[in-house]
Amino acid sequence: MGRTTIIILIGIALIIVVAVALSSLAPEATVRAVPMARGDVRQFVDERGVTGLPETFLIGMPEAGRLAPLPPKERLPATMSGPLPTPPSSASPVAPPEDTAVQHGELVARMAPEDLELAVRRASSDVDRLAASIAENADTTLETTVRDQATRFAETIDAMTSAAETQLKAGREKLEVANRHFLRIEELHARSAQTDEQLDTARLLHVDADVQLQQFVLLHQSMLALQKASNLMPILVDRYIGKKSRTEAVLKAEEAAAAAGLDQAKLRQRRGEMRSPIDGVVLRRLIDSERFLQAGEPIVEIGRLEDLRVEADVLSVDVVSVKPGQRVEIYGPTIGSEPVDGTVATIYPAGFTKRSSLGVEQQRVTVVIDFDEKAKKQLLSERNLGVGYRVRVRIITDAAENANYLPRTAIFRGENSQWSVFAVRGGRLVTVPVEVGLINDRRVEIRGGLEPDDKIVVAPERNLREGMRVNVQ
Repeated sequence: MGRTTIIILIGIALIIVVAVALSSLAPEATVRAVPMARGDVRQFVDERGVTGLPETFLIGMPEAGRLAPLPPKERLPATMSGPLPTPPSSASPVAPPEDTAVQHGELVARMAPEDLELAVRRASSDVDRLAASIAENADTTLETTVRDQATRFAETIDAMTSAAETQLKAGREKLEVANRHFLRIEELHARSAQTDEQLDTARLLHVDADVQLQQFVLLHQSMLALQKASNLMPILVDRYIGKKSRTEAVLKAEEAAAAAGLDQAKLRQRRGEMRSPIDGVVLRRLIDSERFLQAGEPIVEIGRLEDLRVEADVLSVDVVSVKPGQRVEIYGPTIGSEPVDGTVATIYPAGFTKRSSLGVEQQRVTVVIDFDEKAKKQLLSERNLGVGYRVRVRIITDAAENANYLPRTAIFRGENSQWSVFAVRGGRLVTVPVEVGLINDRRVEIRGGLEPDDKIVVAPERNLREGMRVNVQ
């Protein structure tokens, strides 16, 4: 082998050695790394919510009947000023339209007033009729007069019956006398001591006395029968008066029932005029034309927009860290470019199952959030915020002020599931376990494990490994 060949081989070897050395010093990857920053770190629950009211009033038909148009009047919608022209009665609405401001006690719907008035008049007529019947039944002047007359008549009949009884006794004695006289005359006539004419006269007297006695018997029996009838007449009149007393009780009971019916008719008449229970605004008008409706059918819904709040269904695993009084940021396109403040007001004690958009069943709990009053007034006036509007809520469950933090994407689970980061030290990656505090979607609080001048890989990729030489952007 010549000298030239040896020199060439040595040169090639030197080139290879230098290339290997240079390759070991070259970075294997380019990463984006940042130092720890200081600032506020908040832990929060972020969910979708919807605006609502704690209480709304659904005005419905108190009973089956015909819904009539409202009487013509000046009506001001909540977003308008100045009176509207009074429409003709045929064009009057049956309920105020949506967004109409209503006052407490204002008429918002009514049943046909003529139907209700007719029912009141009918019930009132029944009460008046029964009152007149009671007054008529209570007047016993005629019955008392008849009873007095019947009593006096009975007394007269008693006297006449006594007289007839006396006449009967006298007739019997007269017959006995006539019979004895006839027997004596007949005995004397048999001895020729009396003439035939005297015998005939005695017989005639006997017959006359017997006939008269029969008349007295008949008269006495007639008077006895009449006495019984006349004595019964005052009793019958008294019973009739007593029956009228019992009839009065029945009539008074019927009058009480009729009065109750009148009260019910008047109550139906009052209920037939459906009035707003609050100062508020019409949220929905469910019926817009005159028609017959069944009892309970809704007509108009009224609420107070001043009581507007947000309800958010929070996962049960997250809601355990939510407490009443915690600060809430309410944001989203409905709210505008800047979020507004709110406060957790109520956490429902019972959860429910809700299916997510991916079809997963989740246990959720409703959390009620109150708006900041100033922010709510501004939203109502400037953005016309109403009921059923979608928003986002960020419930601040904990916060650390002026803390060391890194981007949330910087940490990962290392050995033994310890939170770790990739720190760039001497141009190489070093896996550093860290103690973390509060975590949210963007920031993580670092409580220990790093040096102040460490630069941490923001979003480590899967191909990074311990000791790798990297180029920091």
